[in-house]
Amino acid sequence: MSSAGTPAPGTDGGGVPERRSSPGGNVVTGSLAAVGFHQPASVALVETVRPRRQPLDVVLSQNAWNFLSRSEFAALARDYDPRRRTLYRARRTVARVNTRRARSNVVLSHYMADLLTARGLSPVVSPVTLPLELCATGPAPIRAPAGIDGPFVVVPGTLTPYKRADYALDLLRLLPPSERPLLVLAGTDDGSGQQQRLSSILETAQVRHWIGSVDRDEMSWLLAHAVATLVPSRLESLSFSVAEALVLSPRVMASPLSVHREVAERLGLDPQWLPPEPDIETARALLDPVAAAPTVDRAGYRQEWHDLAALIAERSDQK
Repeated sequence: MSSAGTPAPGTDGGGVPERRSSPGGNVVTGSLAAVGFHQPASVALVETVRPRRQPLDVVLSQNAWNFLSRSEFAALARDYDPRRRTLYRARRTVARVNTRRARSNVVLSHYMADLLTARGLSPVVSPVTLPLELCATGPAPIRAPAGIDGPFVVVPGTLTPYKRADYALDLLRLLPPSERPLLVLAGTDDGSGQQQRLSSILETAQVRHWIGSVDRDEMSWLLAHAVATLVPSRLESLSFSVAEALVLSPRVMASPLSVHREVAERLGLDPQWLPPEPDIETARALLDPVAAAPTVDRAGYRQEWHDLAALIAERSDQK
């Protein structure tokens, strides 16, 4: 909804951001709302809103998919069916129109800034590291999902090809069956059919597994109790999954993407960087004793959300 007399782009009509379909996008809109951000009509909190007649004052670009080079996009998109590839190409076109016309483009990481800069734009970076609800001073509420018993490895996030949940499967298959932890895939299918595909492969491989969506409290429990959290993605835009794992999990293994490294540097914590393909040394590391998760002063990262809200307000037409 976007025309005059109707709700502002990305809002429910009262200036309150809509919930996005992307988990990371939901974190952004929810965190901004929680610090009191009221979205002006001239601001889009996602780059793929329907273009308007008048350029937007601010576009907040969140999704790396929409700004990858053609060759990078083609390499990742070939894992999807033709209908979804067409959808993604259309979104890229909309994102290009909105960001080129916007008076200001804002991004949440230097990685995203590099992508937009390569397209001839001049984005402003306002980094955010942790979801606001993890910036509380006290312990986060946690609750165990039903059906998980014994040691487990968790892969958090949407089930989609570029997240590479099959990397975790291949890693576990390097271990003797009697030594393999349970594989927990904590996320929902993005419509690509990846969940069904993975379920079939896991059944054939006889790897014990649990697949399902979880809420915030359950995810916190999974991250805190896993023998390892794996984030083997080939692409990430915001990297909240790595950030959350680093502050909650006793052991984190992640692909060495630039945005993963950026978030790790902001937190002052390093995961174990995964090799391009699973190897026995990494698999055996899953069986090593785990230490306690690091102590992080998470409250300090709350200010990032206030800074982002202030930046957007400053650059919008409602100053």
